[in-house]
Amino acid sequence: MILRFKYNLEKDIYNYLAINGAKYKGGNSHALDYYFKKFPDGPTEDNLKKFIIEYVDYNHIDINQKLASIQEFWAKIEAKFINKMNRLFKINFPLEKIIAYLTTADRCTLGSDYFFVAVFGHQQNKIIMHELLHFYTYIAFEKEFSQLDEKQIYDVKETITELLNQEFSDLIKISESGYPQHKELREKFRLFWREEKDIKKTVNRLIDFIKQL
Repeated sequence: MILRFKYNLEKDIYNYLAINGAKYKGGNSHALDYYFKKFPDGPTEDNLKKFIIEYVDYNHIDINQKLASIQEFWAKIEAKFINKMNRLFKINFPLEKIIAYLTTADRCTLGSDYFFVAVFGHQQNKIIMHELLHFYTYIAFEKEFSQLDEKQIYDVKETITELLNQEFSDLIKISESGYPQHKELREKFRLFWREEKDIKKTVNRLIDFIKQL
């Protein structure tokens, strides 16, 4: 296994702050909603630290056990997923440079060389594939994204996760439904993908469609 997994309280705090400050998002964070009930004045690093420590204790979360479990399940599919993604995107993705941080939040953000994986639930492999797909998209379409605005980039990268349903249904087990606001775009992506079976052509058609909205 190449992908590295870690837990870092400061990073977990940052993920909450990033979720709260996100300009575009798929929906509310139940974890943040719960936080605001305890601290209605808004998120601060000190209060988030208290909240997370109490949250972990109350829910009896064994972080080390979660790390081991998530790593074990990801190790079973990593090579198959990465090899196929490299073929589809025609790039050699530098997975060894990426770190997956566990988070107690129910939404996951990403940075230039890391992303977050929620400790709750049983869909961590789907989360990992979803986030890694964002990295592939940023790399493969850097030039195209330079000509789009922030909202258009967000719509493209979230719509492209439909690829998981089309090419990785054996690995994700549970369908990647995406966000409600991207339903029509995901239908377009499915159509384009089935016609092209080429990621560059498919995404360029998707971008052209989004530009016309």
